[in-house]
Amino acid sequence: MSKFIWIIDGDWKEYNIEEKMLKENLSEYEMKYSGRDFHNDLETFGKYAEAIIVQIDIKISQQVIDKLQDCKIISVYGIGYNNIDVKYAKGKGIIVANAPSYCIEEVSDHIISFIFEFYKSLNYYKEKIKQGLWGVDTMDYIPKRIKESVLFLIGFGKIAKLEAKKAKALGMNVVVYDTYVNDAELKDYGVKGVTFQEGLKLSDYVSIAVPLSENTRGMIGMNELKLMKKSAVLLNASRGEIIIEDELIDAVKSGIIRGAGLDVVCNEPPDPESEILRVDNIIVTPHISYASKESMIELRETVALNVVEALNNIKVKNSV
Repeated sequence: MSKFIWIIDGDWKEYNIEEKMLKENLSEYEMKYSGRDFHNDLETFGKYAEAIIVQIDIKISQQVIDKLQDCKIISVYGIGYNNIDVKYAKGKGIIVANAPSYCIEEVSDHIISFIFEFYKSLNYYKEKIKQGLWGVDTMDYIPKRIKESVLFLIGFGKIAKLEAKKAKALGMNVVVYDTYVNDAELKDYGVKGVTFQEGLKLSDYVSIAVPLSENTRGMIGMNELKLMKKSAVLLNASRGEIIIEDELIDAVKSGIIRGAGLDVVCNEPPDPESEILRVDNIIVTPHISYASKESMIELRETVALNVVEALNNIKVKNSV
């Protein structure tokens, strides 16, 4: 069988950006494609792929990795790579790489958009006006001014750093919990380090900015939500499983916290009848915080570059 690169995906309609870069730099390789249900293709041809490019929600398990005979790299369409058994792949000599910076502007903008949505709720007033209401009679809740509100960042990676920069430009106070960040780095960004519990108690907005791992799975549940102000809002554009979803629903419905802005949920895509979509003051967007014309180009170029580096025996800069 000829040398080939295998793309496993269920999202993109075309691959012209990836194909152009790969053909220019790896002309001896063919391209093969599969959708989300790729296991039959794995048996018939996929096990011979020298490189795999895969969508972030398609699981590459130990069982899949065991069948790969020639694979040198698995390149993931995203920042997160929890769909890959990275440790097992490494043990098999397979590099796992991601696109660590492609959408940091877009995701940080999305979080700021959530903050403004809970602050001003502009579209909310349309129905109130149609009901004949005007002025403060339309307001069910009078929000706190954004300037001097407190934003708590759980994690202080690239996206969170941009959130902090943008929030501070709005006059917000920013506090951070991240055990891997030193005081000098916090000082550089003009933010204050706090304990996890302190941040939850202090803040008007709590933004989750950590990857999904065994340490972060379920890290926000009822115990943590009860520490937050009743007026506080939880924001998440990281991974849905970081939050115990049923407990968040209960907390918002019972007024323990004011609301939540979520670009990710536990089951994606959710059933249209899911309760998470039907709770007042829980705003759900369809995992599109990463999307812009510029970010999509950068993402696709980056995953292809990872493959080019690996198959040309160049150090893969984005190896995880």
